[in-house]
Amino acid sequence: MAQNRRVQIRVGKPYEVSFREWACPVEIRGFEPRYPDIRGGDSVQALCLAITLVRLRIEDSSRKGGRVLYWTRTMVRSGISGCPEGSVWTAHNDAAAAPESR
Repeated sequence: MAQNRRVQIRVGKPYEVSFREWACPVEIRGFEPRYPDIRGGDSVQALCLAITLVRLRIEDSSRKGGRVLYWTRTMVRSGISGCPEGSVWTAHNDAAAAPESR
């Protein structure tokens, strides 16, 4: 039987590590352990690579039979390191918990 679980995707604010090296925190909470901060040559590259990692992990899960029934978005004031505020996207695969306004 498939396991129903709530998964939160968090992508933090890129930060400068050193000259020409930036990092971006990212996690898929409830799915996999937190990743090392994703590094790039500038803030945009670090952010794009972090978002790409999330997309690839969700696509891989989908190919293996996983599915997302709906998404919700929550604004947060504190989160993972480097992400003091922003959006948290939550993937739900539990049909019983789906909002009725769908």
